[in-house]
Amino acid sequence: ELFSKNALEIAEFLKRHPKVKRVRYPFLPGNPQYALARRQMTGGGSGLLSFEMHNFEAACKLVESLHAARMAPHLGDENENLIIHPASTTHSKLSSEELLKVNIPPELVRLSVSLGDTKELIAELDEIFKAL
Repeated sequence: ELFSKNALEIAEFLKRHPKVKRVRYPFLPGNPQYALARRQMTGGGSGLLSFEMHNFEAACKLVESLHAARMAPHLGDENENLIIHPASTTHSKLSSEELLKVNIPPELVRLSVSLGDTKELIAELDEIFKAL
């Protein structure tokens, strides 16, 4: 439950921010899977979410600059925030067309939110967005 509370808090922040093009989190009201997620995951969701910046360069810069989350090839750690930019890391061998076929736009960032306080992560994201 705390995972989903923290992830929802981050998702709501990201959704409001003009530097973010799109947020994917099933427990975010307005998400196409919101009703399904509420029905199927009655105990709450996970701390995993993804979002899209306005371009590839902004996504890379964000991931490189963020200290409140460690860049990791896997996501899902309750003790620390983890972040990854799939197009430049785990899926970097795929062409632009192949990325889109597997629903990974070049500007997509994946984030795993920890059980800790979200204030530091939100503050740092906001600072980085101001610099982009």
